[in-house]
Amino acid sequence: MKNRLHLVLIAVILFIAGSCQVPFSPEDLTVGRTVTVEVIKEPTTPVKGASVAWQKLTGASAPLGGVVRTGNDGSAEFTVPNVSLTRDTVGMVVTMPPDPDLSGIDPIRLQYAVCNDTTITLRVQPVIACGTLNYVDSFAMQACPAEGADEQKICKIYPTNCPAGVTFTASASTSGPFTITTTATGTTQSILELCVTYRPPAGAAAGSVDATSFTVRGTNLSGTTVFLLTATAKGTVNCSTCECPVVPDTSDPLGTYCVNTTIDTVISLSKLLPAFNLDAGCEAEFELVAGSTSVFDPEARFVLRGGQKFPDLAVRITPTQTGQFSTTLRYSVTVRNLATDKTQQCPDELVIGTQINVITGSCQIVRRQVGPLRKCVYNDSSTVDSIEIRNTGRCLITINATSKSALFTVSPGSLQLAAGQTRYVYVRFAAQRRDWDANPMQPRGALGEKDFRGQIEIAGCDLPSSIDVDGIATVQCNTFKYQCLRQFRPLGYESVYAESVELLDQKAQILYQNDNQRFQVFDIYAQSISQVGGAYAVTLASGSNLFGQAYGVFYRVATGFSVLPGQNICDTYPVLAQTICGNAKSGVSSGTQTLSGLQQGDVILYVKQGSNGKQCALIWIQSIGPDRPGSVALPQVCLEICHRVFNL
Repeated sequence: MKNRLHLVLIAVILFIAGSCQVPFSPEDLTVGRTVTVEVIKEPTTPVKGASVAWQKLTGASAPLGGVVRTGNDGSAEFTVPNVSLTRDTVGMVVTMPPDPDLSGIDPIRLQYAVCNDTTITLRVQPVIACGTLNYVDSFAMQACPAEGADEQKICKIYPTNCPAGVTFTASASTSGPFTITTTATGTTQSILELCVTYRPPAGAAAGSVDATSFTVRGTNLSGTTVFLLTATAKGTVNCSTCECPVVPDTSDPLGTYCVNTTIDTVISLSKLLPAFNLDAGCEAEFELVAGSTSVFDPEARFVLRGGQKFPDLAVRITPTQTGQFSTTLRYSVTVRNLATDKTQQCPDELVIGTQINVITGSCQIVRRQVGPLRKCVYNDSSTVDSIEIRNTGRCLITINATSKSALFTVSPGSLQLAAGQTRYVYVRFAAQRRDWDANPMQPRGALGEKDFRGQIEIAGCDLPSSIDVDGIATVQCNTFKYQCLRQFRPLGYESVYAESVELLDQKAQILYQNDNQRFQVFDIYAQSISQVGGAYAVTLASGSNLFGQAYGVFYRVATGFSVLPGQNICDTYPVLAQTICGNAKSGVSSGTQTLSGLQQGDVILYVKQGSNGKQCALIWIQSIGPDRPGSVALPQVCLEICHRVFNL
């Protein structure tokens, strides 16, 4: 829809407030609106190269703006984003191009309340030379005091190149139904703003004409006349109405939508209907009188003038049930004479039929078999299984996954799937030693296995689905590793030959590394093994990544520790291990990249950063000494490692 505002001979600051439509729903729809600024040099010459700097002053996206220039047709166009139907204010500064006729015109400052596509026409005239004493102009006005507008006011601005300080006076400020006012404006020039108001008597007969003549004199600070304008004003009592237009009926199917969604769309009237046929000087106001429902919430009002395209009508769709829904929008038509403000209600209405199809989402649980999941109750690592969910429909769906047993965890608990998308819900086994103890079944096998059952509830995929999940808890951790590490410097080699172990991220595995020169890239290695008298001591170190950051750090836990017969460090561990691991994970304490002076029986906690958080590994130094008898023996340290630890 387009509002058109004609500004005559503008050259100074002007503030404009247009009429906009009221909100048509509790949430104002925001759409992009086009503003066109036309600059014309009187009488009909387009002004090319005028600069239009604009800024959105209120509403969403504000402040936002840019600069455009007028083309060969004198027009510059820009789009204001997220314009509310209740209006947003846009400011503009229009600067004339380098033109001898226009060089004395100050920048034109405008503010406009934009809610529709809007065209603003600026008509400018050349600067009047100082000393002009024969300038002639006229004013033609209409009013209809009995039935429409009781007055009309026209303001014109005459830029001169006189020095500042010119005073303008009219020969008569009032003459019959005419009122004349003059104002000196401008920043560097003396500019005349002349306003003539025509207000006929209340009982004036239609067709009656009034006229007057007057002069406006401009005098400088020394009292010399430097500008003289002779003007006539003609006023006509015009109470004629505009003819009603013929408005064809139309329809626009708006397609398919998903239930319980709110979508803003448009009915494409600009493509469905021809340009509006209406006499110049008239406009038509379209007001919604029928068709708004709980599903369809259309734009309530718009205004058109002759030759303009119909707007694309904003419609908010809010379906709460599936099926087909239709409505017939009916807009009353009122024509308005812009000169006299006289209106006439037209018998025809704009009729628009529309319908939508409302569907619901659909999905499929592709994989339903989960488990068995395995977990050692002394280790916070669990095998992982997944439930595959596929969106087989055309709507966005939300899936919620919950576990009916605290022994099984699901993540994520809620997820959204776009049309055609496949996503997964991951299930982990969270049993701890107290859960293993509370299970009445007899443990089986060398690992002490006990079985657990649970259910995962998937909601949002058609009917709720319950999926059985199995877990096997053990008391013998499958991440225990016994490893001996050697460290030495052969004659003639600058690098250290060593063996190391790597604790793989988030996995129940420990890898032994024997790669001669490159031990420093792995997690744990023996930096030095020394003998003082009959005692051995070792320094353990953690490798670093390419950025020099340690893979992990060490904490001292206990000295002189020993495990129970037939068990390892995963089964028997110092009491302090739990506290130190918890403090390390929470950041309460910090470890070191190397730890020196370690002897047989010492227990160390190694903490590394995994992809899902910090991991703790217990290291028990079982022995330090030569790896074989004789002179060719190499010093070695033998370790028991329990990775990952803990949910104690």
